[in-house]
Amino acid sequence: MENLSESLEKQQQLQLENEGLKKKLAAIFTEMDEVADELMKGEANFVKEKEITRRQKQILNLLQSFYKEMLSIQEQDETYDLFIKFITEKIGYQRSVIFKKGAGGYRVFKFHGYNSAKIDGSPLPPSLAETLLLNRHLLVNSKTKPLQGNSLGPSLAEFCAEFEIEFFLLYQWKINASDDYVIMIGNVSEKTLRQPPLSEFDLEILGMLAGQVAATVENEIKSRELRSAKLTLLENQKEMELATRIQTALIPNDVAIDNYDLTMALITATEVGGDLIDYSPRPDGHFWLAVGDVTGHGLTPGLVMMMAQSMFACLISEKPGAAPSELLIHINHALYHNVQERMHDDDYMTLQLIRHEGDGNFVVAGMHCDIFIFRAAAGSVECIEVPGFWTGLIPDIQDLTVDCRFKLEADDVLLLYTDGLIEAKNSEHEQYDIDRLQRALANYARLSVEEIKANILAEVRAWMSEQLDDISIIVLKRHPVA
Repeated sequence: MENLSESLEKQQQLQLENEGLKKKLAAIFTEMDEVADELMKGEANFVKEKEITRRQKQILNLLQSFYKEMLSIQEQDETYDLFIKFITEKIGYQRSVIFKKGAGGYRVFKFHGYNSAKIDGSPLPPSLAETLLLNRHLLVNSKTKPLQGNSLGPSLAEFCAEFEIEFFLLYQWKINASDDYVIMIGNVSEKTLRQPPLSEFDLEILGMLAGQVAATVENEIKSRELRSAKLTLLENQKEMELATRIQTALIPNDVAIDNYDLTMALITATEVGGDLIDYSPRPDGHFWLAVGDVTGHGLTPGLVMMMAQSMFACLISEKPGAAPSELLIHINHALYHNVQERMHDDDYMTLQLIRHEGDGNFVVAGMHCDIFIFRAAAGSVECIEVPGFWTGLIPDIQDLTVDCRFKLEADDVLLLYTDGLIEAKNSEHEQYDIDRLQRALANYARLSVEEIKANILAEVRAWMSEQLDDISIIVLKRHPVA
């Protein structure tokens, strides 16, 4: 019984396999019939497909030939000359003109096939230009009846007479947003054509050639702009480098002072900064300090900073014993006159002037960042806020400027800085801030002035993710009293 059952199962399986094979064969035969039908149809279209292939090859050859000739072009103007000549001679027309759009409409820009320059600068009739707004190209035979008596009639007749044509094509051509052209190709009469009248095939060739020229001209314009930008950048870099050298040269190197240690540093965010730091010793053993910050950073703020520094140097040379408020009033008036009235710029600055009077006594005037003093005896940091107003923003700050006094005892440390230090941000956009600076000064105040400066700047650099503003610092420490 088991053998009979197995035989029946095998027989049923074979029948299923045979049925599946028959279906596969039927599908194959159907597919072969469809292929045969397509082959029969393809034979009928063989000549047409051959003609399309011939035209595609002709287009390719024309484009390759034109591209090779353009490789030798050195000037942009020569590209237009080659293009106008190529479309005339290769497409088979006697006349060709490029009209360029200007303030007064389209006028002749380039031409080929004319014996004289009498058409140079001639206009394209507005009626034809308006018609091109609706259709990118316009095919015209001035002798055909449909054009008689319509709006193009009078202007068309004058146009054909001036340009000595009867049969022509107008093609709208834009290279970029600012350069708008119209190409005209035509013949004296339809009988003079060297090939059948204009077709979509000719339009395709003209469009491809025009596109190639447009791409070439655009690339040349961009390359020229890039070269110009590079030259400008190099010139600006040289100017910025010179300004930076001048600015850094203004920072004193020799800062040896009796009974004090002094160090200072200026780190610019760009090649030229708007920060000002200065030290000026006097013959009597006293000295001046200055710290300021011009709005923004870059070449103009750097120039304003140098103006302020020069004025400061001149004034303390003439009036070494003057009050800081007096000098600030003069500097403010001169800066406002130069920057706001002469340069028509809106830059201004914070500026703080400090005069040493001897025996640890100082006089200060001018609005700037709070002054920090580490009091060695107490082991804490004192914050001094000096009232005042921005320098160079208004013509007169006399009523807004006052002198304040403070004194440094033995081992006390004076810290001056600009806002670029306390406003330095980390990757979370959190500022270094005043509190961290106070703690840093308290931590490092027992060290030398160079070590204090180095440690504070190291903390700020480690904190900030990117320097976005100028950073300046002045550290002054009084020696132990003998």
